[in-house]
Amino acid sequence: MSTHRLRYSKLRRTCYSETELNNIFERHSRTLLDQKRKMINELNEWADNLIRRIEQNLVKQKNLVEHEYQLQSSYLRRKQQAYLDSTLEYEEQKHRHEVRQLLERCRTIKFQLASFDYPEQMIPFIQMQPKQQSNRDLLTLNHRNVHHTKTRASNCMTTDDIRDEKCPVCFMIFSLSMTTTDRAQHVNQHFGDS
Repeated sequence: MSTHRLRYSKLRRTCYSETELNNIFERHSRTLLDQKRKMINELNEWADNLIRRIEQNLVKQKNLVEHEYQLQSSYLRRKQQAYLDSTLEYEEQKHRHEVRQLLERCRTIKFQLASFDYPEQMIPFIQMQPKQQSNRDLLTLNHRNVHHTKTRASNCMTTDDIRDEKCPVCFMIFSLSMTTTDRAQHVNQHFGDS
């Protein structure tokens, strides 16, 4: 049987402080979940607003393209009519050379819609900035872990607590050859004779 099964197969005693501790951390867990949901909602709102702004610009630019097309198309029809009138006059007067020149000018006329410009726009991207746990909180947590270890019998802790792979104070990874006593001695050395 593996040490993992041995470690967790023993029945643990439950005491008031353990139940209270579990309740406290359950409330913390719910608070974190609420914060996560709010942050996800904020991200979705940011994305929706950005997409809405892009779609508004898209509609505006399409309208401008349509307007530009209508202007150019109207100008093209007027030019066509003007050249047609001139061509008919030259044809009546039997000026074939002028007709050929007029047709050549028609071929060289360029009609083009305005082009797009791509100005750089500042897009306010959201970036997650992890919250750093304060040193005071870490020291308090580490001291409490060691205090728990030193007084494990009175606080319903078992020897399984000291069998963890890491020191609860300095987080050193214990070697597999270290006994439970060696590990407890290592933890207690952090506090000297306090």
